[in-house]
Amino acid sequence: MSVGLVPLIHMYSMPIIYDALIATSVTVGGLGAVAWNAPSEQFLNWGGPLALGLGGLVGCSLLSILYPQSKALYNIGLYGGLALFSALLLYDTQRIMSDAKTMRVYDPINSSISVYMDSINLFIRFV
Repeated sequence: MSVGLVPLIHMYSMPIIYDALIATSVTVGGLGAVAWNAPSEQFLNWGGPLALGLGGLVGCSLLSILYPQSKALYNIGLYGGLALFSALLLYDTQRIMSDAKTMRVYDPINSSISVYMDSINLFIRFV
């Protein structure tokens, strides 16, 4: 994953990277705390709409190959991706908690990969 992020780090100056790191850590920490302290498992019901949103984001990315100068596709990919991966972070955090309660043999490393990928995607969007 770090090899894929190195070109991104070389494209921008370090103050931009530091600001993106701070914004990512505050976002992930805040949304993780919200999902952890939610009184019900309300974010677990978001699986279907989030999958559709992820498919729409992939479609938007594919369309941006055909129309590289489109500002609308860029904004949908940027801000829609930011909202989508923030919601996915809420969903994945509650899914990890639910799995820890219900699974007989719980593997925390495999469960936390999704939160790691959400964090990386949020960092890319913030940069």
